[in-house]
Amino acid sequence: MSVIKVAIHMPEEYDRASMRELIDRMVLAINQTTTGAPEGRESRAAVPTGGTWKRGHILYNSAPSAAGTVGWICTASGTPGTWKAFGTIAA
Repeated sequence: MSVIKVAIHMPEEYDRASMRELIDRMVLAINQTTTGAPEGRESRAAVPTGGTWKRGHILYNSAPSAAGTVGWICTASGTPGTWKAFGTIAA
């Protein structure tokens, strides 16, 4: 039987954005534990507008399209960090 341990920092104020970020982090931690996905990899439809991110974190585009991008990489840690697109998809 596997044991999953997730360290969570609960915000003092429970606004919708904070709760979404908390849930996203929990799901990522569980998925990494159960699927063996590399640390810091997940997918979204757009770069984050909140939360604290570390340089090198990669987000894959969950809604790729022609002339779009494969994903984004955080180039400077912060809240929400600095994100740059990578992998142009042909039109």
